[in-house]
Amino acid sequence: MDGTPRIVSTPGVCGGKPRLDGHRVRVLDVVAWHEILALSAEEIALIYPALTLADVEAALAYYAAHRDEVRRDLALEPDLVAELEQAHRSLLAAKARPLHRLRLDRGRVHLPAELRLDLGVTEGEHVVVERIAGGVYRLESLRRSQDRIRQELEQIAGQPSLADELLAERRAEARRDEEDVRGATRTTGGADDAG
Repeated sequence: MDGTPRIVSTPGVCGGKPRLDGHRVRVLDVVAWHEILALSAEEIALIYPALTLADVEAALAYYAAHRDEVRRDLALEPDLVAELEQAHRSLLAAKARPLHRLRLDRGRVHLPAELRLDLGVTEGEHVVVERIAGGVYRLESLRRSQDRIRQELEQIAGQPSLADELLAERRAEARRDEEDVRGATRTTGGADDAG
C-alpha cells in the first residue's frame, strides 16, 4: 500500500458498507458530517483526530464517484440523519467560532497569526493553558489570565469568607460565655455575702 487512504467493503464490518481502510468509519458517515452538518473536510479531520485530511478527502472522492449508492445507504439510516440534523442546529453556533490547527515542533506549539491576534499575544509572549473539563482546554494570554483571576478574586474578596464567619460566631459565643460567667459570679458572690 502506498499510504493513500483506500475505501474498502468488508462483509461483517460496518454492515459491509464502504468504509475507510483501517477504520470503522463509513463513507456515509463522512458524507453525513459533510452534507448534513456542513462541516468542511478540514473540520472533520480536526473533530475526529483518528482521521487524516487525506482520509476525509478519500471518502468524499468515493462519494463523488458513487453518489447514488451512498445516498441510498444514507436513506436507510433515518436515525443517523435525524440525529445529525438535530446536532446541526447546535453546531451552527459553534461553527461561527473558528477552529485552529496548531503545530508542535520540538516541544513548541506554533500559534497561527489569526489566533495570536484573537488571544491578544505578540511573538514570544507567554500563554496559559488551563484544563476546563472533559478534555477541553482554555488558551489565553498570560496578561488576560492574570486579569481574569484578579477579577475573580475581587468578587470573592467582597464576600465574607467561611473562616471569617466561623471566627465571628466563635467570638460571639465567647462573649456570651464571659457574660454567663460574670452573671454566675455576681449571683454566687451575692449569696456568700448574705450568709
